[in-house]
Amino acid sequence: MAALQVLCLFAAILVGAEAFLATPLNYTDPDIINILCPEQMVGETRDHKWITREGIRRNIRNFFLNYPPPGQPDFSVSTKASLTELYHAYYGEAASPTRFIKAVNSIAASNVRADSARQLRYDPAIQADAEDLPNLQKRLAERYPQTLTSIVEDEAFPEARILLGRSMHSIQKFYAHSTWIELGHHEILEDLGLPGFAFNNLAEPDEDVCTPCTNAQGSCNNNVIHSAGLSTGYYTYLASESGDFLVPKPTSGGKCSHGGILDDTADEAPKGGINKDTSSPCFSPHSNLHQEAAELAVKATSHYLSVILDGVGPDNYRKLFDLYHGSALSIVIDTTSSMSDSIVAVQNQVAEIVSNTEVEIYILVEYKDPEVGPILKTEDADEFLAAVNDLTASGGGDLPEMFWQALQLALANTPDYGDIFSFTDAGGKDGDIMESMISLAEQRHTKVSIIYSGAVSKNEESPLEQISSLETNPELYWSIITDVPEYERLADSTGGLFIPSDKFNIDDIAPILAEGVESSDVDLVIVKDLTGTHNMNIPIDNSIFDFEIRISGDITTGLLKDFTE
Repeated sequence: MAALQVLCLFAAILVGAEAFLATPLNYTDPDIINILCPEQMVGETRDHKWITREGIRRNIRNFFLNYPPPGQPDFSVSTKASLTELYHAYYGEAASPTRFIKAVNSIAASNVRADSARQLRYDPAIQADAEDLPNLQKRLAERYPQTLTSIVEDEAFPEARILLGRSMHSIQKFYAHSTWIELGHHEILEDLGLPGFAFNNLAEPDEDVCTPCTNAQGSCNNNVIHSAGLSTGYYTYLASESGDFLVPKPTSGGKCSHGGILDDTADEAPKGGINKDTSSPCFSPHSNLHQEAAELAVKATSHYLSVILDGVGPDNYRKLFDLYHGSALSIVIDTTSSMSDSIVAVQNQVAEIVSNTEVEIYILVEYKDPEVGPILKTEDADEFLAAVNDLTASGGGDLPEMFWQALQLALANTPDYGDIFSFTDAGGKDGDIMESMISLAEQRHTKVSIIYSGAVSKNEESPLEQISSLETNPELYWSIITDVPEYERLADSTGGLFIPSDKFNIDDIAPILAEGVESSDVDLVIVKDLTGTHNMNIPIDNSIFDFEIRISGDITTGLLKDFTE
């Protein structure tokens, strides 16, 4: 019974682990030790996460060498530099790689997810099982143009990363599950996954591919028939959710099994298996080839990214990996009549910001009741300045405006870890989407600051003619009106600032906006709702080049002291 419990535990951990393991296992766990026989393992076991990150690391290094920093034609960096070290070597030690690392991790996460998502983990055409390589190639070839479109035309980079991770998963497992290496191939299949490619050397349905291993479990060498066509193993196991995905192993006695302790077909003729998922012979009959399979998977990952680069160009490739030195300048502005003075102030100082900061992307969203937009998203500073200077104040009437819908438009176009600055003198009348917008801003690590030069209160009486389409239901009308408390909550929740006009001269916006587009900003401490006297410790070490303290509200005195002196 104890052995059965151990096996069930291990199956629960690895169910759906159709190729390389998704992520590392804890080899100190006694239950795993009893099954993976680590004492027989030779070399490290490489999982999908490691392979993906390593393939990206090698590719990005080559990308940096081929497109060196301005003024550094002889740029070089160590072949062993980590992702973070690569970024710092290229952009400088003061630049934060946070967005870049997040982009890399999202691709790796999409890859790993294919081993857990129900509709993916059992599918032989995704997992390179059951001699279904033609459909694997078909899926990859169909996804390739979708990936290019999401990058070049849609600029939907998060979606593109998901597609990339999915494709990398199938490409990597080809080397762990097929007989490619056993048939004498020691380089990658460069055209795998690209449109126009088709396998021409696959094993026939009635062709024998494998011979029996001495034992159903454990290491097994030389059981692949070298004169046979290319094949993959059959893999079945008890899984109630698998439906019709898992394909039974043919009874001809000549087809390969996936093999290993979780594969029910390992005992079927010919017994044994061919998987190279791990360096453990108990789990992978061809564990002796795991290192080579992992290395080919890394090379194939890097090569596939090079093909993507050729298809989208270097500028789009930088966006795919969030390789920005500067950040985004994202402005949301209320252009109703009462905002004329604020618009002039913004126009007067945006030029200074553009000339003195490194901005990669400019976003401008204007709104007035009832319109939201248009939006401008550009990398051209002159185009952005022209659009800002063309802003005019007009219309309006009722105080609440469509603030939250304007914020939604800005969030959809501002890169993660960015800053959005909103200028308004009124509350919002679309508070029904407030919660989802605050949640989205938090998820995307986007700071939202509100420069507020007006006042609206739910307690003020609104003329009936201003209630518009909701005049027949004033209770509902006021239930979705937001004002100062909601703006303060938005700023507090996202790490931004709420700046009322009586505390701030709008003619001095340039320093605050300029700080918002610095890519190396990281929040160390955020506190709110403080009253009275407080002592706060702020952790500063040698990794921090500069820091600032922002205070919104009234303060009588303050003392900043270095306790290391």
